[in-house]
Amino acid sequence: MILVDEYQDLNRCDLEAVRMIAARTGADVFAAGDDDQSIYSFRQAAPAGIRSFDADYPGSSKLLLKQCMRCGQDIVRLANWLIEQEIDREPKELVSVTAWDGAVEFVRFANQEAEAAALARAIERSVEAGIAPERILVLAKSDASGKVFTDIAGKLEALNQKIYLPRGRKGPDPNELQMLVSYMVLASVLADEDRVDDLALRTLLELEENGIGGTRIARVVQYALDKQQRFSAAVDACQLGVVQGVGMQSVAEAARRILTTASSIAPLDDEAFDDWLVRVTESISAPADVFQFVLEVSRSLRGEVADLEVETGDVVVESGSDLVEEISLKPADYVPSLLSAIAGISDTQPASVPDSVTFTTMHGAKGLTADVVFVLQAEEEVIPGAATGGDLDEARRLLYVSLTRARKVLVVGACLRRTGPQRFVGDQDVPDRHFTRFLHDYPVTALTGGELIPRIEALASNASAGPD
Repeated sequence: MILVDEYQDLNRCDLEAVRMIAARTGADVFAAGDDDQSIYSFRQAAPAGIRSFDADYPGSSKLLLKQCMRCGQDIVRLANWLIEQEIDREPKELVSVTAWDGAVEFVRFANQEAEAAALARAIERSVEAGIAPERILVLAKSDASGKVFTDIAGKLEALNQKIYLPRGRKGPDPNELQMLVSYMVLASVLADEDRVDDLALRTLLELEENGIGGTRIARVVQYALDKQQRFSAAVDACQLGVVQGVGMQSVAEAARRILTTASSIAPLDDEAFDDWLVRVTESISAPADVFQFVLEVSRSLRGEVADLEVETGDVVVESGSDLVEEISLKPADYVPSLLSAIAGISDTQPASVPDSVTFTTMHGAKGLTADVVFVLQAEEEVIPGAATGGDLDEARRLLYVSLTRARKVLVVGACLRRTGPQRFVGDQDVPDRHFTRFLHDYPVTALTGGELIPRIEALASNASAGPD
């Protein structure tokens, strides 16, 4: 049996891998997911995967889970109204089975200063009414430079209210990090199994400054598929001139340089992980912040990997023990856990922390829930912005996911105008804002920022006093 959760988040490669495993093993495939929550097109995921499940697996049956045990009835009603605008979705309608009705409010703020002031006071009143800070969630469509959250955080800090940014830490350049990780994978696999890790090799060919574009790499991939060979074997074929295209020998030459470097940095039998990391970093000239990031992740992980045992002389010590700081882990024992942690670093963050209001983006909200949720930037210029076609549908789904994070109270806010750094959407100067088309016709009269304060106090009091 193969059980796949969040099936709507799989890309074409993932889907084909599942299909091939099922075909070769005869295993039954059980998939759980929701096409309405497919919001990761930047990872090449698309709702078509789950929508075509019955075609991919003939004879399969579909079980629709319609009961919503999170959102109150009014919140579910809005969510259903929104998502039904997507024509190609799987027909279904959620039904709230909670003991509370939920509440929905739209708010129009004059500008971001009014937004920050009103939101801070609304959060303060919610806490005073009995809602724990960690059960309050604030979402924005995008806030890469922290412009939106910074203004609000300043107002909250003046009220002695703590905030938590689960995805707020800025890491090193992702391409530089990926290069270091890929070299570590390639080097460790070469040393341990004497084979080439095809994915690491392809990644390095794409990331290094070698003059090889995506077209030539695509030709290598297609050759491998046609001949049913590994990617590394197809790269070797480039040297022989059998892969069609101009300059294909340069792919083989670049791969040979990469493999030579990887062989030179293979972990030694008695080499500690930290020493190896230093050697790899220096060899490929990785930036200092990339080295520091991997070092911090590795040291943090050493206290968390409970099932890893490391031999030190005649003593075997579990990595979660008090002696772990005195142990120098060997790369061969440790690299798989480290790479897994780096790959899913954002998923290792707790959803909330005590006594702190959680701030994150709409994409970062996947899997989160809160009693009181504020969804900001519900502005036509931001969501959907310039999106068209499939991107327009995904923008709608993104808003849907955001709305359905709320259990009891949902506040959707938009500014009439944003000035200063917040006036930009990407590189476009867009000071004047309008309420998003996705919610424009929903029968809720928008409040002003001033009207929000007494209203949220009443709603929060009811939410804290009501059933849970």
